[in-house]
Amino acid sequence: MNPEPHPASHEPWWRVAAVPAVLVSACLAMAADGRPSSQELAARRAEVASMSAAEQQELLRRWERFQALPAAEQERLRKLQAEIAADPNSERLREVLAQYHEWLKTITPAERASLAELSPRARVKEIERIQRRDRFEQRLEALEPSDFDEIRRWIDDLVEQHREELVEGLSGRYRAMYEHRSDPDAKKMVLVYRLFAHRGRDESLVTADDVQLLTDSLSESARAKLDEATTAKERRRTIGGWLFATLGQNHSWHGGRHANPMVGEELLRFLQNDVEPGKREELLKKPREEMLRELRRMYFERELRRGPPRPSFDDRRPGPGPRSRPPASDREKPRKPKP
Repeated sequence: MNPEPHPASHEPWWRVAAVPAVLVSACLAMAADGRPSSQELAARRAEVASMSAAEQQELLRRWERFQALPAAEQERLRKLQAEIAADPNSERLREVLAQYHEWLKTITPAERASLAELSPRARVKEIERIQRRDRFEQRLEALEPSDFDEIRRWIDDLVEQHREELVEGLSGRYRAMYEHRSDPDAKKMVLVYRLFAHRGRDESLVTADDVQLLTDSLSESARAKLDEATTAKERRRTIGGWLFATLGQNHSWHGGRHANPMVGEELLRFLQNDVEPGKREELLKKPREEMLRELRRMYFERELRRGPPRPSFDDRRPGPGPRSRPPASDREKPRKPKP
Protein backbone atom coordinates (compact mmCIF):
# COMPACT_ATOMS: atom_id res chain seq x y z
CA MET A 1 0.00 0.00 0.00
CA ASN A 2 1.95 2.95 -1.32
CA PRO A 3 -0.32 5.85 -2.34
CA GLU A 4 1.22 9.10 -3.49
CA PRO A 5 1.88 11.96 -1.04
CA HIS A 6 -1.06 14.20 -0.20
CA PRO A 7 -0.46 17.44 -2.20
CA ALA A 8 -3.19 19.45 -0.55
CA SER A 9 -1.64 19.20 2.87
CA HIS A 10 1.94 18.50 1.71
CA GLU A 11 2.03 15.57 4.11
CA PRO A 12 2.79 11.93 3.32
CA TRP A 13 -0.15 9.52 3.22
CA TRP A 14 0.80 7.86 6.50
CA ARG A 15 0.10 11.12 8.33
CA VAL A 16 -3.50 10.75 7.14
CA ALA A 17 -3.53 7.08 8.13
CA ALA A 18 -2.35 7.98 11.62
CA VAL A 19 -5.32 10.15 12.58
CA PRO A 20 -7.56 9.05 15.48
CA ALA A 21 -10.43 6.66 14.86
CA VAL A 22 -13.08 9.33 15.40
CA LEU A 23 -11.53 11.32 12.57
CA VAL A 24 -11.75 8.32 10.28
CA SER A 25 -15.43 7.96 11.05
CA ALA A 26 -16.11 11.66 10.69
CA CYS A 27 -14.24 11.98 7.41
CA LEU A 28 -16.27 9.18 5.90
CA ALA A 29 -19.59 10.47 7.19
CA MET A 30 -19.42 14.27 7.10
CA ALA A 31 -19.70 16.71 4.21
CA ALA A 32 -16.64 18.70 3.25
CA ASP A 33 -18.10 22.00 4.39
CA GLY A 34 -21.08 20.86 6.49
CA ARG A 35 -23.57 22.19 3.86
CA PRO A 36 -24.18 19.38 1.35
CA SER A 37 -26.05 20.08 -1.87
CA SER A 38 -29.43 18.55 -2.61
CA GLN A 39 -27.78 16.03 -4.92
CA GLU A 40 -25.32 15.04 -2.22
CA LEU A 41 -28.14 14.66 0.29
CA ALA A 42 -30.11 12.46 -2.11
CA ALA A 43 -27.06 10.28 -2.72
CA ARG A 44 -26.47 9.94 1.01
CA ARG A 45 -30.09 9.02 1.69
CA ALA A 46 -29.85 6.30 -0.93
CA GLU A 47 -26.59 5.05 0.55
CA VAL A 48 -28.01 4.96 4.08
CA ALA A 49 -31.17 3.22 2.87
CA SER A 50 -29.05 0.47 1.34
CA MET A 51 -27.25 -0.20 4.64
CA SER A 52 -28.13 -2.96 7.04
CA ALA A 53 -29.60 -2.09 10.44
CA ALA A 54 -26.23 -2.69 12.09
CA GLU A 55 -24.46 -0.44 9.60
CA GLN A 56 -27.02 2.30 10.16
CA GLN A 57 -26.49 2.05 13.92
CA GLU A 58 -22.75 2.34 13.42
CA LEU A 59 -23.22 5.42 11.22
CA LEU A 60 -25.44 6.99 13.87
CA ARG A 61 -22.83 6.26 16.51
CA ARG A 62 -20.19 8.00 14.38
CA TRP A 63 -22.44 11.01 13.90
CA GLU A 64 -23.10 11.31 17.62
CA ARG A 65 -19.38 11.12 18.38
CA PHE A 66 -18.71 13.82 15.81
CA GLN A 67 -21.44 16.05 17.24
CA ALA A 68 -19.91 15.68 20.70
CA LEU A 69 -16.62 17.21 19.55
CA PRO A 70 -15.85 20.90 20.13
CA ALA A 71 -16.81 23.20 17.26
CA ALA A 72 -13.16 23.93 16.44
CA GLU A 73 -12.38 20.23 16.15
CA GLN A 74 -15.42 19.66 13.93
CA GLU A 75 -14.23 22.45 11.65
CA ARG A 76 -10.73 20.96 11.50
CA LEU A 77 -12.15 17.59 10.48
CA ARG A 78 -14.35 19.17 7.82
CA LYS A 79 -11.31 20.99 6.45
CA LEU A 80 -9.33 17.77 6.25
CA GLN A 81 -12.27 16.04 4.57
CA ALA A 82 -12.38 18.85 2.00
CA GLU A 83 -8.64 18.43 1.32
CA ILE A 84 -9.06 14.69 0.88
CA ALA A 85 -12.05 15.16 -1.45
CA ALA A 86 -10.06 17.61 -3.59
CA ASP A 87 -6.99 15.40 -3.79
CA PRO A 88 -6.36 13.48 -7.04
CA ASN A 89 -5.83 10.37 -4.91
CA SER A 90 -8.91 10.94 -2.77
CA GLU A 91 -10.29 7.44 -3.28
CA ARG A 92 -7.00 5.89 -2.25
CA LEU A 93 -6.77 8.14 0.80
CA ARG A 94 -10.28 7.13 1.82
CA GLU A 95 -9.28 3.49 1.50
CA VAL A 96 -6.31 4.12 3.78
CA LEU A 97 -8.55 5.78 6.36
CA ALA A 98 -11.08 2.96 6.22
CA GLN A 99 -8.38 0.30 6.48
CA TYR A 100 -6.82 2.08 9.45
CA HIS A 101 -10.22 2.30 11.13
CA GLU A 102 -10.76 -1.44 10.66
CA TRP A 103 -7.25 -2.23 11.87
CA LEU A 104 -7.86 -0.30 15.09
CA LYS A 105 -10.59 -2.81 15.92
CA THR A 106 -8.01 -5.61 15.99
CA ILE A 107 -5.86 -4.17 18.80
CA THR A 108 -6.58 -3.81 22.50
CA PRO A 109 -8.33 -0.76 24.02
CA ALA A 110 -5.11 0.07 25.87
CA GLU A 111 -3.16 0.09 22.61
CA ARG A 112 -5.76 2.30 20.93
CA ALA A 113 -5.62 4.74 23.83
CA SER A 114 -1.83 4.77 23.70
CA LEU A 115 -1.84 5.48 19.96
CA ALA A 116 -4.24 8.39 20.41
CA GLU A 117 -1.77 10.12 22.73
CA LEU A 118 1.16 9.97 20.29
CA SER A 119 2.24 12.47 17.67
CA PRO A 120 1.58 11.40 14.05
CA ARG A 121 5.16 10.27 13.41
CA ALA A 122 5.41 8.46 16.75
CA ARG A 123 2.02 6.88 16.11
CA VAL A 124 3.12 5.48 12.76
CA LYS A 125 6.26 4.07 14.36
CA GLU A 126 4.18 2.38 17.06
CA ILE A 127 1.73 1.04 14.46
CA GLU A 128 4.64 -0.53 12.60
CA ARG A 129 5.87 -2.12 15.83
CA ILE A 130 2.45 -3.57 16.62
CA GLN A 131 2.11 -4.93 13.10
CA ARG A 132 5.56 -6.54 13.29
CA ARG A 133 4.56 -8.16 16.57
CA ASP A 134 1.30 -9.42 15.09
CA ARG A 135 3.03 -10.85 12.02
CA PHE A 136 5.49 -12.57 14.34
CA GLU A 137 2.68 -14.16 16.34
CA GLN A 138 0.64 -15.07 13.26
CA ARG A 139 3.51 -17.18 11.98
CA LEU A 140 2.96 -19.53 14.91
CA GLU A 141 -0.83 -19.82 14.80
CA ALA A 142 -0.81 -23.06 12.80
CA LEU A 143 1.78 -24.74 15.02
CA GLU A 144 0.90 -27.21 17.76
CA PRO A 145 3.16 -27.48 20.84
CA SER A 146 4.69 -30.64 19.37
CA ASP A 147 5.68 -28.73 16.23
CA PHE A 148 8.10 -26.57 18.19
CA ASP A 149 9.93 -29.70 19.30
CA GLU A 150 9.96 -31.10 15.77
CA ILE A 151 11.34 -27.88 14.32
CA ARG A 152 14.09 -27.72 16.93
CA ARG A 153 14.93 -31.40 16.42
CA TRP A 154 15.02 -30.87 12.66
CA ILE A 155 17.35 -27.88 12.87
CA ASP A 156 19.55 -29.73 15.38
CA ASP A 157 19.98 -32.58 12.90
CA LEU A 158 20.78 -30.21 10.04
CA VAL A 159 23.38 -28.34 12.05
CA GLU A 160 25.07 -31.57 13.13
CA GLN A 161 25.00 -32.90 9.58
CA HIS A 162 26.71 -29.78 8.19
CA ARG A 163 28.65 -28.66 11.27
CA GLU A 164 32.13 -29.01 9.79
CA GLU A 165 31.24 -27.13 6.62
CA LEU A 166 29.38 -24.42 8.54
CA VAL A 167 32.26 -23.78 10.95
CA GLU A 168 34.80 -23.68 8.12
CA GLY A 169 32.64 -21.20 6.22
CA LEU A 170 32.27 -18.71 9.09
CA SER A 171 33.83 -15.30 8.53
CA GLY A 172 33.57 -11.73 9.77
CA ARG A 173 31.01 -11.14 12.51
CA TYR A 174 29.83 -14.75 12.35
CA ARG A 175 33.34 -16.02 13.09
CA ALA A 176 33.73 -13.52 15.95
CA MET A 177 30.36 -14.41 17.44
CA TYR A 178 31.11 -18.12 17.26
CA GLU A 179 34.58 -17.87 18.80
CA HIS A 180 33.57 -15.54 21.65
CA ARG A 181 30.67 -17.65 22.87
CA SER A 182 31.35 -20.36 25.43
CA ASP A 183 27.83 -21.78 25.68
CA PRO A 184 27.48 -24.70 23.19
CA ASP A 185 23.85 -23.77 22.53
CA ALA A 186 24.80 -20.17 21.80
CA LYS A 187 27.49 -21.37 19.38
CA LYS A 188 24.90 -23.57 17.71
CA MET A 189 22.68 -20.51 17.28
CA VAL A 190 25.40 -18.90 15.16
CA LEU A 191 25.53 -21.97 12.94
CA VAL A 192 21.75 -21.91 12.56
CA TYR A 193 21.90 -18.34 11.34
CA ARG A 194 24.71 -19.23 8.98
CA LEU A 195 22.83 -22.25 7.67
CA PHE A 196 19.89 -20.13 6.54
CA ALA A 197 21.87 -17.10 5.40
CA HIS A 198 22.23 -16.22 1.74
CA ARG A 199 25.32 -18.17 0.78
CA GLY A 200 26.68 -16.06 -2.08
CA ARG A 201 27.62 -18.38 -4.92
CA ASP A 202 27.36 -21.48 -2.73
CA GLU A 203 24.28 -23.62 -2.90
CA SER A 204 21.78 -23.94 -0.10
CA LEU A 205 22.57 -26.73 2.31
CA VAL A 206 18.85 -27.24 2.94
CA THR A 207 17.44 -29.53 0.27
CA ALA A 208 13.90 -30.35 -0.79
CA ASP A 209 14.30 -33.69 0.98
CA ASP A 210 15.13 -31.86 4.21
CA VAL A 211 12.01 -29.73 3.88
CA GLN A 212 9.85 -32.78 3.19
CA LEU A 213 11.33 -34.60 6.18
CA LEU A 214 10.23 -31.75 8.45
CA THR A 215 6.83 -31.49 6.79
CA ASP A 216 6.08 -35.16 7.41
CA SER A 217 6.76 -34.72 11.13
CA LEU A 218 4.49 -31.70 11.66
CA SER A 219 0.92 -31.58 12.93
CA GLU A 220 -2.09 -31.68 10.65
CA SER A 221 -2.74 -27.95 11.12
CA ALA A 222 0.85 -27.08 10.21
CA ARG A 223 0.74 -29.29 7.11
CA ALA A 224 -2.57 -27.70 6.12
CA LYS A 225 -0.92 -24.29 6.33
CA LEU A 226 1.90 -25.50 4.10
CA ASP A 227 -0.63 -26.86 1.61
CA GLU A 228 -1.84 -23.28 1.08
CA ALA A 229 1.50 -22.51 -0.56
CA THR A 230 1.19 -22.80 -4.33
CA THR A 231 4.91 -23.11 -5.05
CA ALA A 232 7.91 -24.78 -3.45
CA LYS A 233 9.38 -21.31 -2.88
CA GLU A 234 6.36 -20.20 -0.84
CA ARG A 235 6.44 -23.46 1.11
CA ARG A 236 10.07 -22.93 2.04
CA ARG A 237 9.44 -19.33 3.05
CA THR A 238 6.63 -20.42 5.35
CA ILE A 239 8.91 -22.94 7.05
CA GLY A 240 11.63 -20.30 7.25
CA GLY A 241 9.25 -17.94 9.02
CA TRP A 242 8.30 -20.67 11.46
CA LEU A 243 11.92 -21.45 12.13
CA PHE A 244 12.99 -17.94 13.08
CA ALA A 245 9.77 -17.26 14.96
CA THR A 246 10.34 -20.47 16.92
CA LEU A 247 13.87 -19.40 17.79
CA GLY A 248 12.46 -16.13 19.10
CA GLN A 249 10.02 -17.75 21.48
CA ASN A 250 10.62 -18.44 25.14
CA HIS A 251 11.45 -22.09 24.61
CA SER A 252 14.66 -23.79 25.60
CA TRP A 253 16.79 -24.91 22.71
CA HIS A 254 16.68 -28.56 23.73
CA GLY A 255 13.15 -28.86 25.04
CA GLY A 256 13.95 -27.94 28.63
CA ARG A 257 17.40 -29.45 29.12
CA HIS A 258 19.15 -26.08 28.95
CA ALA A 259 18.18 -22.50 29.61
CA ASN A 260 17.52 -20.41 26.54
CA PRO A 261 20.88 -18.98 25.40
CA MET A 262 19.20 -15.64 24.70
CA VAL A 263 18.86 -14.76 28.39
CA GLY A 264 22.53 -14.08 29.03
CA GLU A 265 25.10 -11.37 28.58
CA GLU A 266 24.49 -10.82 24.88
CA LEU A 267 20.82 -10.02 25.42
CA LEU A 268 21.77 -7.65 28.23
CA ARG A 269 24.29 -5.89 25.98
CA PHE A 270 21.63 -5.56 23.31
CA LEU A 271 19.26 -3.96 25.83
CA GLN A 272 21.92 -1.54 27.09
CA ASN A 273 23.58 -0.60 23.80
CA ASP A 274 21.06 -1.05 20.97
CA VAL A 275 17.59 -0.41 22.37
CA GLU A 276 16.45 3.22 22.30
CA PRO A 277 16.26 4.78 25.81
CA GLY A 278 12.51 5.28 25.66
CA LYS A 279 11.87 1.72 24.55
CA ARG A 280 14.35 0.40 27.12
CA GLU A 281 12.47 2.19 29.91
CA GLU A 282 9.19 0.77 28.61
CA LEU A 283 10.62 -2.76 28.57
CA LEU A 284 11.99 -2.51 32.09
CA LYS A 285 8.52 -1.70 33.40
CA LYS A 286 7.09 -4.97 32.06
CA PRO A 287 6.98 -8.28 33.99
CA ARG A 288 10.23 -10.19 33.56
CA GLU A 289 8.99 -12.92 31.19
CA GLU A 290 7.08 -10.44 29.03
CA MET A 291 10.14 -8.18 28.88
CA LEU A 292 12.41 -11.06 27.86
CA ARG A 293 9.97 -12.25 25.21
CA GLU A 294 9.73 -8.78 23.67
CA LEU A 295 13.48 -8.26 23.92
CA ARG A 296 14.22 -11.57 22.18
CA ARG A 297 11.81 -10.66 19.39
CA MET A 298 13.54 -7.30 18.90
CA TYR A 299 16.94 -8.99 18.90
CA PHE A 300 15.98 -11.53 16.26
CA GLU A 301 14.28 -8.91 14.09
CA ARG A 302 17.43 -6.80 14.19
CA GLU A 303 19.55 -9.78 13.14
CA LEU A 304 17.26 -10.45 10.21
CA ARG A 305 17.29 -6.79 9.11
CA ARG A 306 21.09 -6.67 9.05
CA GLY A 307 21.24 -8.77 5.93
CA PRO A 308 22.01 -12.42 6.24
CA PRO A 309 20.64 -14.37 7.85
CA ARG A 310 17.13 -14.15 6.43
CA PRO A 311 14.19 -16.51 6.90
CA SER A 312 14.45 -17.93 3.39
CA PHE A 313 15.60 -21.11 1.73
CA ASP A 314 16.08 -19.35 -1.63
CA ASP A 315 19.29 -19.88 -3.56
CA ARG A 316 19.34 -16.25 -4.71
CA ARG A 317 22.54 -14.56 -5.78
CA PRO A 318 23.46 -11.04 -4.64
CA GLY A 319 24.39 -8.27 -6.99
CA PRO A 320 22.94 -6.85 -10.23
CA GLY A 321 22.01 -8.74 -13.33
CA PRO A 322 19.79 -11.76 -13.96
CA ARG A 323 19.76 -14.52 -11.44
CA SER A 324 20.35 -17.99 -12.77
CA ARG A 325 20.03 -21.30 -11.02
CA PRO A 326 21.62 -24.64 -11.92
CA PRO A 327 19.41 -27.56 -12.86
CA ALA A 328 17.63 -29.20 -9.96
CA SER A 329 19.63 -32.37 -10.53
CA ASP A 330 22.82 -30.43 -9.80
CA ARG A 331 21.32 -28.26 -7.08
CA GLU A 332 19.81 -30.90 -4.83
CA LYS A 333 21.50 -34.14 -3.88
CA PRO A 334 18.81 -36.40 -2.41
CA ARG A 335 19.86 -37.93 0.84
CA LYS A 336 18.39 -40.89 2.58
CA PRO A 337 16.47 -39.66 5.64
CA LYS A 338 17.95 -40.53 8.98
CA PRO A 339 16.22 -43.46 10.71
